[in-house]
Amino acid sequence: SLTSSLSRMGTWRKLSIEMPGLVRFFSETLSVDASKEVRTMEVMILRERGCRGEISCSYSTQSMTAVPGYDFTAMSGKLVFNEGDREKCISIEILPQRTSSAPKEFLLMLQDVEGGAAFNPTTDGGAESDICTIRIGALPEGSRTCSRRLDSLLNFRQWQLGMQDWRELCISAVYCNGSLEEQAQATLMDWAVHALCLPWKLFFALVPPPTFCGGWLCFFFSLVFIAIVTAVIADMAAIFGCVLDIPDSVTAITFVALGTSMPDLFASKTAAMEDDTADASIVNVTGSNSVNVFLGLGLPWIIGTVYWIVTGPNSEWMQLYGGLEVMERIDPGQAAFVVEAGNLGFTVIVFTVACCATLAIVILRRKKLNCELGGPRRAAWATSITFVTFWLGYVTVTSWRSLRWEQATSNEAI
Repeated sequence: SLTSSLSRMGTWRKLSIEMPGLVRFFSETLSVDASKEVRTMEVMILRERGCRGEISCSYSTQSMTAVPGYDFTAMSGKLVFNEGDREKCISIEILPQRTSSAPKEFLLMLQDVEGGAAFNPTTDGGAESDICTIRIGALPEGSRTCSRRLDSLLNFRQWQLGMQDWRELCISAVYCNGSLEEQAQATLMDWAVHALCLPWKLFFALVPPPTFCGGWLCFFFSLVFIAIVTAVIADMAAIFGCVLDIPDSVTAITFVALGTSMPDLFASKTAAMEDDTADASIVNVTGSNSVNVFLGLGLPWIIGTVYWIVTGPNSEWMQLYGGLEVMERIDPGQAAFVVEAGNLGFTVIVFTVACCATLAIVILRRKKLNCELGGPRRAAWATSITFVTFWLGYVTVTSWRSLRWEQATSNEAI
């Protein structure tokens, strides 16, 4: 009946008012006209299905093609709805646009809602956040200019920001602890570390920041610079081993391995300290070793194989491989890329045993301590010492195999 329907509507309205409510943007997409002057736009946030109690959420801008500081003013803060409030507005400053600027976009995000409220799960961002996409239009004049088309492809202001970041990066590399203010409070140890790392800081300051090209330019330059450093470390280790009469296999698992694994060590340490789980730190180790084995060995070996197949058994090839026993297994008139196994089999066996023991400890920690890393101080120290002992044992045993195996007595070999 009409009476019962009205009664149900009144009950639903009362329940709705007594709930903290749902928070969402009035519109998920907004547009603002470009201007040669600073403009302010208002973004409305609604509180639906209830307005009981005080609720709050954090808001922040996130760049896309629009660049903070050039196209809009970056901002963040906390938005508070008092009891009974159903709408709030956030003011965003849109900076002057150039005639050659193409349309740009950035995001305004709501997160971390408190007070019993929630985000509308049907809007952009789902139940964890709410997202509004803001589009800055282009000026009407110059709409067909070539510079605007280039800006849509290259994003000139993104490059401006990148050059500014690059300049600040170079300056911070010179100062101890990264800035003039921090340098004034630096200790003697800070200065010693700075002096030791300064050449490497200046060298890697040549790597462009991730602001350019969505980070891809930084990624590829980093690969090139890491390759250069790896080659330098390998050559220095080889020279060091030659001076001290240490086989290449020993320098490879000590000096070269330490030098090339330091970045992975610090990356895993940072991931273990900052992430809630041990996934990133452990997967970084396994992924790094996978790249070293499958790509670091596979790619050069493929290149070497193709090179010798194309060039054939010339004098250079005979000088390199002519005295090896494997020559008997190569067909006459054919050339091959040859890598002697040496102590590789023994080294892999020792490494596999250490890896299995390490995985067993990780699984045991999960069952007993409910954590792969960290945990109680005694367990953490015991695990750390055990893992370092595994590495020292691996280095000691494989080095002994390379240095002493042919001269070892039967008792020593056992």
